[in-house]
This record gives sequence, C-alpha cells and structure tokens, in this order.
Amino acid sequence: MLHLNKNQGADDSMSDITLLSKQLPLFEREGEPEPGIGKIPMVSGKYSDFIVYVDESGDHGMQTLDANYPMFVLAFCIFHKRYYCEKVIPALQKFKFNHMGHDLIGLHELEIRKEKGAFSSLFVSRQHKNEFLNELTSIIDASNFILISCVIDKMSLRER
Repeated sequence: MLHLNKNQGADDSMSDITLLSKQLPLFEREGEPEPGIGKIPMVSGKYSDFIVYVDESGDHGMQTLDANYPMFVLAFCIFHKRYYCEKVIPALQKFKFNHMGHDLIGLHELEIRKEKGAFSSLFVSRQHKNEFLNELTSIIDASNFILISCVIDKMSLRER
C-alpha cells in the first residue's frame, strides 16, 4: 500500500512529497500463531502477494506450421494469494466434489473437451457436459484475476 503525503506551501506546489509505505497482511491473522502451533516469525514482504499461473497453446517451434492452428499463445493468470485461497480454491473444490466426488483431478481443457482421461465417463449426456462447462465458466467469470496473453501468428512472423 502506498500513501502519498503532500506538504503544501503558500504556492500549493508539490515541492515536498513524502512516500509512506506500509505492507498490509496478506491473511487476516498473519503473524498470529494458529491454536496449538508455536509462534512462527513472519517476514513481511519476503514473498509476493500474487501467484501466477502460466500456460501455452500451440507449438512454439517455427520449423513446421500447422495450417489449422498456426498460432502460439502464452497466457498468464495472476491472482492475489489471499483472494485465491479464500475464494477461488473453495469454489473449484466445491465444483469438483459436486461433479467428481473428490478434488484430485486437474481441469484440463483438452481432456474435458475431448472427454479423455478422467472425463471419458464423467458426462452422461451432452446436456450434462454443457451444464458442467457452464458452471465452470461461471466460476471463472466470477473470479477476480488479471489475464495477460501474447498471441503469435507464426505464418506472419515467418514471412518477415
């Protein structure tokens, strides 16, 4: 958290600007020991408050180009750790428990879409799969995160 403190003079200029920095706790009781656990010293600011997940789509090579998908995509999802722990993880766990009875399966788009692996016998109908996808999409829509993506058109790049 950054606070800007402006000391104003008669000319109302910003001649003296003081920056006051205060790191807020990531979790409600950060620094307080859990019941039954000894005091654990917390180092403020040692770790980032954010978690980043990275994934790619397409082939990164330039030697052969797939005419059906001549793109390479790199995407980053950035979550605030507190929000991720308190909102996203519980929503996804509940979703997995409701649909699969446990939370051990990763939600990989290719496996879901092509109904492979753990998803080969999960859906009893097309409607069931659509409901599954709609519910998962609503969790993603309701989540607060930053999405950064880079798309490379390999055909255009090769022609340069």
